[in-house]
Amino acid sequence: MVWFLQATQPPFPDKTETMPSSRPDRIRKLLADLVSFDTVSDRTNLPLIAHIESYLAAFGLKGERIVDETGEKASLWVTIGPEDRPGFVLSGHTDVVPVVGQDWSHDPFKLVERDGKLYGRGTTDMKGYVAVCLAMVPEMVEARLKTPIHLAISYDEEIGCVGVRPMLHEVAKKRVRPLGAFIGEPTQMQVIIGHKGKHGVRATFHGLARHSSIAPDGVNAIEYAAELIVEIRRRAVALAAVRSTDSLYDVPHSTLLTSIVHGGAALNIVPDTCTVDFECRGIGITESKEVTDAIVAWAKAEIEPGDGGETSRLRHRFRGDPRLSRARHRRRRRHRHAGQEPRRTQRPRQGRVRHRGELVRRHRRHSLRGDRPGLDRTSAYA
Repeated sequence: MVWFLQATQPPFPDKTETMPSSRPDRIRKLLADLVSFDTVSDRTNLPLIAHIESYLAAFGLKGERIVDETGEKASLWVTIGPEDRPGFVLSGHTDVVPVVGQDWSHDPFKLVERDGKLYGRGTTDMKGYVAVCLAMVPEMVEARLKTPIHLAISYDEEIGCVGVRPMLHEVAKKRVRPLGAFIGEPTQMQVIIGHKGKHGVRATFHGLARHSSIAPDGVNAIEYAAELIVEIRRRAVALAAVRSTDSLYDVPHSTLLTSIVHGGAALNIVPDTCTVDFECRGIGITESKEVTDAIVAWAKAEIEPGDGGETSRLRHRFRGDPRLSRARHRRRRRHRHAGQEPRRTQRPRQGRVRHRGELVRRHRRHSLRGDRPGLDRTSAYA
C-alpha cells in the first residue's frame, strides 16, 4: 500500500527567486514566509530553520544548528562579519503560542494586510523581528562589517526559554564572546534594559478520595492546597509593601501569585489530588527562587505531616464525628433487621494503629514527596 502525504509546510525557497529590492517589501515577503510555518511550541521548527538556512546560503552564509535531544527542534547561530572579534547578537525565537479556541477571521498562518497592518500568528511575537533581521542580511554582508553581528534564532521561548539555553551553552565555549545582545520582544518600540527574574513551582497535594456522603472519612486535597494559596497571597501582599524607590520597573516590587489550580473529579467525590502552580518575579537576581524556596519550607513545616508527636495530632484531627458514629450504628441496625451484613466503611478504632504512621498514610496523605506519599514539589521551571 502506498500513502501519498500532502505537505503541510511551505516549500523551501528557490535560491534563484529574486527578493524584493526595497527593504519594506523584503520584510513583508520574509514575514509571510515565516508566518506560514506552524511553529506552535508542541511542533517541530525544523522546516522553518531549513527555510532560513536556504535563504542565508544565497548570501554565502552558513549557520550552526543546535539540535535538541528529540531531534525535532533546533536553534540557529549565524555570524556575519569576522569571527575573531566580539560583536553583537540579534536574538529572536521561532515558536508561537497556540491558536486553538481563538476566533480568527482568517487562517492565522497566512499573512494578511488590512488597514496598513499585517496580521498573522507571530507577526509581533516575534517572527516580525526575525524577518527584519533577515531582511537586513544583504546590507550587512555588503557593508563588510569590522564588528560582527550574530543572529541567534531559538525555539520554545513561549514555554520557558527552553531553546536558547543550549545555544548559550555553545556560545560560552567559543573563543570570542559577544559584547551584548538585542532581544526583539514586543515593547511598543521602547528600549527595555531589564527584566525581572522568575521562578515557578508546581505543588501536588495527595488526599484520600471518598464519596461525599462519608466525607469525613476522606482527606480533601483541595482544602490543604487552599492553605498554601492563602499563604502565597499573604506573602504577595507583604512583597507589595516593600517598594523600591529607584526602580525602573513599572511594578516597583517583586510579585508573587498563584496562577493555575487543578483538582477534583466530581461534585460528590472528596478530591484526592490538587495541583497548584505559583511563581515569583523578583527584582533581584536570586530573589525569585529565595521567595519560592521559603514558601516550600513553610509548606513542609505547616502542612506536611511530620513524625513522632505529629502522628498523635493527626489521630486527634481525624477522630470520628460522634454524629457519624450514631448514623453508622443506625445503618448497621437496619442491615441486621433486613438480614444483610453491613458494609464495612468504618475507620480503624482508636488505639489500633499497627505501627507508627499508619493514620498518616491512610488519612493524611499530603506530605512533600520524598520517600513518603503526599505533596509533590516538582522541579522548578522558568
